[in-house]
Amino acid sequence: MDPRLFRFAVRGCLFCLALGVLVVPAAVGIRTFQRRHEPRTALLNGVDPGAYSVALLGDSAFCSFYVNNEADTLWNQLETLTGHACFPGALNGAKGGDFLDAAEVLARRLPAASVVFIDIVPTRLMWNEGSHGRNYALSAVLTERASGVQACFDDLRVDYLKYAILFLKKDRQKIERQGGYERVWDRDGDFARDRYQMMLSWACWSDPEGVRRKAAENIGFLGELDRVFRGQGIRAVFVLTPLNRQQIRTYSDELVAGNVCSLLDGMREMTKAYLRDIGASCIDLFDACPPEGFADVLHTNAVGDAVIARALAAEVRAALP
Repeated sequence: MDPRLFRFAVRGCLFCLALGVLVVPAAVGIRTFQRRHEPRTALLNGVDPGAYSVALLGDSAFCSFYVNNEADTLWNQLETLTGHACFPGALNGAKGGDFLDAAEVLARRLPAASVVFIDIVPTRLMWNEGSHGRNYALSAVLTERASGVQACFDDLRVDYLKYAILFLKKDRQKIERQGGYERVWDRDGDFARDRYQMMLSWACWSDPEGVRRKAAENIGFLGELDRVFRGQGIRAVFVLTPLNRQQIRTYSDELVAGNVCSLLDGMREMTKAYLRDIGASCIDLFDACPPEGFADVLHTNAVGDAVIARALAAEVRAALP
C-alpha cells in the first residue's frame, strides 16, 4: 500500500474519532437542554406523560408561541386553574398522521380517566392529508427506542431537523428583533398581514366545492383519534380553536372576507356534525376570543390562551375530581 494513502487513511480515521468525541457530547447536551427547557417538544424529548392527568394534543394552535412568560402558556394557565398538571403534547406543524402517532403515545402512557384536549384549527380539514401526512417521526417514541447516542442521533436526524424547519424561522427572527413573543395582530407591523396573505394564496379558496369534498374525505381521522383514546378509557375532547374574523374583515375586501368566513364556517359546522354523530366531546371556541386575543388570524396570544384555558378548565373540573 502506498505510504501516503496509508497516512491519509489514518489521519482521516483520527479526524472522525476526534469529531465524534466533540459532536456526540454536544448533541447529547442539546438533547438534555431541550428536554429540560423546551416543553413544546416534550413529546419528542422522552418526557413521560404518565405523571399527568391532562394533556394537550395538536399543532401550533396549542403551542403558545406568542406569549412572553412561561406562566402564560396554555398548559400552565390550565394547571393554575385546575390544580391538575397538563402535558404539552402539541407539535408545531403537525399533520393528521402526527396527531394519530401522538395519540398512540399518549393513550399508552396517560393514566386511565385522563382528559386529552385535541385542537382543530379552522383550516384543518382544508389541507390535511387525513391520517397519512406526517412532519414528524414519532415511530421511535412508539416503539422501544434505543438509548444514549443512538437515540440522540435519531432525534437530530429526523425530529429536530424537521422541527427547526417548521418553526417559522422568518417569523421568529421578526419576533426577536421586536423584543418578545407576545403579539397582537393589529399592533405589530406586517407580521399578521403577511401570514394572512400567505393563507389567502392557497388555491383552495377558488374551489369551495372541492374544499368541501376534500374535508369530507379527511374528517374520518377525527374518529380514529377518538377511538384510540376510548380504547384506553381516556376522555378525548376536540377543541375548535378561535378564528380572528376581525383580521379577515380588516385585511380583505367585503367579498373576499365573506367568502373566507363562509367557507371556514362550513368547515366548523361539518366538524361539529361529525363529532356529534360519533358521540365525541367538542368545545366550540370558534368565536370565543376577542380581537386583542390573537397574534394572527389563527393563533392566540396570552389573552387568547387565557380564554381557551378557562373553557378547558371547566371541562377538567367536570371530568376529574
